Formats: sequence, structure tokens, C-alpha cells
Amino acid sequence: MKKIFTLFLFFAITFCVASAKTKETVACPTAAISYPESSFCSNSPTQFVMLTGTNTYNGGTFSSSPAGLSINASTGAILPSQSTSGTYTVTYTIPSGPGCSAVIATATVVVNEAPWGMISDHQTICSGYSGMIYFTGTANSTATYNVNGGPNQTITLNSAGNAMITTPPLTSNTTYNLVSVSTSSGCTSTLSESVIITVLPSPIMTAAPSSQTICSGSMTMINMTSSSPNTTFTWNCVQAGVIGGSAGTGNMIMQVLSTTGTSPGQAVYSITPTANGCPGTPYTVVVTVYPTPNVTPSTPGNTINSGDTTNIVLSSTIPGTTYTWTVSSNNVTGATSGSGNSIFQQLSTINSNQTGYVTYTITPSVNGCVGMSNIVQMTVNPNLGTNDFTKNSFIVSPNPVVDYISIKGDAILNHINVINQLGQNVLEKELNSNEAQLDLSALKTGIYFIKLESGNKKTTYKIIKQ
Repeated sequence: MKKIFTLFLFFAITFCVASAKTKETVACPTAAISYPESSFCSNSPTQFVMLTGTNTYNGGTFSSSPAGLSINASTGAILPSQSTSGTYTVTYTIPSGPGCSAVIATATVVVNEAPWGMISDHQTICSGYSGMIYFTGTANSTATYNVNGGPNQTITLNSAGNAMITTPPLTSNTTYNLVSVSTSSGCTSTLSESVIITVLPSPIMTAAPSSQTICSGSMTMINMTSSSPNTTFTWNCVQAGVIGGSAGTGNMIMQVLSTTGTSPGQAVYSITPTANGCPGTPYTVVVTVYPTPNVTPSTPGNTINSGDTTNIVLSSTIPGTTYTWTVSSNNVTGATSGSGNSIFQQLSTINSNQTGYVTYTITPSVNGCVGMSNIVQMTVNPNLGTNDFTKNSFIVSPNPVVDYISIKGDAILNHINVINQLGQNVLEKELNSNEAQLDLSALKTGIYFIKLESGNKKTTYKIIKQ
């Protein structure tokens, strides 16, 4: 019995010693891993692991699942720019050793794709017009941009990755700068793209003359120039009471315009200059067209006797027409050039034995427009007709006269007219006597004609009013 006990005691001591020796020599490691950010962007810098633990927790290897994460197996550093976006499990493994099981530590990381963006190409517009700026990039991202380096502005791209803005009307070159693109995941891509909008100036034109007045049947002469080289001009024409105007192109408007009635008409030209495809502000030129007047002489007859007075009344279809005339005479005295609405002149033959002739060339004008001349020819007979009586039958005095003039004769006077050089009747008197007195004090200084009528006989005297 004694031997058996001893053997058991030896075995127990040996077991205890062995157990105590194992606990003193084996120290198993522990480890934990993490990253400063569990979610980062594919354009983020290298992400370094944070490894903590006890005992010999260094020296393990790193791996990831699923595939697509660029990770250094020795250091655990992740290269986002070389990784595919997605969610990954990073595993740190320390193999098992004597007395220790393998150590496995994990961390979850998410790689978000960095957004991308582009801005449209350079463009050219006309001054005062708007441009169109197009953005493309990551769907539903936010693009940040500025204008000429000013404050940042943002615009959200749609689900197809597109966005557009319309610029305000521009008058000078403008640059739109794309600064960055951001997503809701917090990823931002810094960009430096720009689009330059080149603004072409609109031509500024002038026309000479800026307005014009012409006579019917005349040609317009409107010359157009511009502040911009190689400018072209187009125009349209709106007419009222005028024909001959039409739309056209060129540097000058040369068109024959004519009135359609007896009143002035207008042609309104609206001219648009264009340079480098850019239209300028339309320019308006108004052409006023006056009708060309005519003249219709009205005379009781072209067979008068020496000493008689012409009675040529002038009229026209154009209101406001004035008349001038020139004379050509043969064996006649008393015919002179002049102006007015009638030709009232006493004509006498120089040679009482020959017939005289007078040609009146009458020219109408209105508003500076001269019409076609009309000719009236008068024949002056040298012999007195049965309806005439000699001037010696009456005495008209004084001549020249200041105030009153007396008329006495051996025939009964029925009618007296005082006519000025324009053929206008300035004084008229009915009577039944062989003498009369006329008050001429109200008349202006000049030459007048006194026409006497007795029955069917008549004669005319020329007097001077002082």
C-alpha cells in the first residue's frame, strides 16, 4: 500500500509542474483593426489602417472581400483611386501558433465612386442675346460653377446626368468656370473646366439722309454705313399714297417713288444691319413724296385787241400750287414775266398795222416740286373791234396817284375794276355815270390796272400808286 501512494503522488506533482510551465511560456495575441473613415471616395488619398492589440499582434496579413479593393497585404493601406466602388470587408489574420489559435480581426469599409463632370464647349453669340451652358456628369450630383470668377453657384444634374442654364443677355465676353461636382455620399471632385462665351458686337448703322423729301417720280438716294466692317443691309418698305417702294438689300436705297393721288404720300423704310451673323437695331428712314403739280390755264379767249387785258386764270388739281410764267412776244408791249394765280396784263401792238403775238410759258410748283409747263399763246389784233372804245374817251387822273383818282368821259360807265399785277381784283364799283372817283389810299404802292366797261365796250388803263 505504501508504494502505490508514492507513485500517485509523483504523477500528480509531475502533472502540476508541466501545467505550470505551459502557462508561463505561451502568450497568445489579440488584435483589432479600423480605418479613420469607414466610408471614403475613390478620389480620396491613401487610407491607412489603425491596428491595435496585445502581445505579438503585428505581422499578420490583410485581405479584402469581395474582390475590387486595392489593399496592401502587409500594411493594410487602401488605395481608393485603384479600387472599385463598393462595400468591402477587410480581414487581418494572424496564423495560429503553438498553443494559440489564429487571430482574425475585421473591419467594413465603403468606397464611393468620385463624381465626374464636364461643361459645354466654347460658343459665340451676338451682343444682347443669351447663351446656353450645358453640364454633364454623375447622375443627381451637384455642380458648382462661377461666372468670371465671381461667387460660386450650384445646379443639380438630373437622373440622366444633365443640366442646363440660360445666361442673361450678354454684351461682353463671359467665362463660366466649372469648380467641382459633389454627390450626396459626400464625395467631391475638384474641376477646372471653363467655357468662354464670345460676344460679337451688333452693328450700329446710320443712314444719310435720315429722312428725305422728294417729288413724285424722283429717286430716293439713301446711303447706309455701319460701325462694323462687312455689314450688310436689308430693308422692307411700307407705303401710303405712294408706289415704287419695295424690300431689298444693299448699301443704298435707290427707288423711284410716285404719289398715287393729289396729296403727299410716304414710304417708310425699316433697315436692319447685319455683321458676322449678328443683326443690329433696325433703322427707320421716312421718305415723304410730294405730288408733281399741273396747271390748267382758263381764259375767255386767245383773240384780243390792242389795248385789251388778258384774263388768264390759273388752277391745279394739287392744293397749294403756285405759278410763275415767262413771256415771249412779237410786236406787243405790256407782256411781262411774273407770278400769281392769274395773268392780267394789258397788251398793245407796237405797230398798229400789224398783228402781235405773246407766248406765256406757265410753270406750276408746290412744296418745291416743279410740274410740267403749260403754254398759252395770245394774239393781239391791231384794230379796235366794235366792242372797244379809245382811251381818249376818258381822262384818268392823277397818274401817278396817292389817294383818290378821278375818271371822266363822254360815255356812260357801268362797271369799274381795279386789278393788281397778280391779276387779283382789289376794288370793284358798279355805276351809271360818265364820271367816278375811286379811293385808292388803302392800296399798296405799285402798278395797277383800271378796267372800264360801258355797255358792251371796254378799255383798260395802267396807273401807278404811290
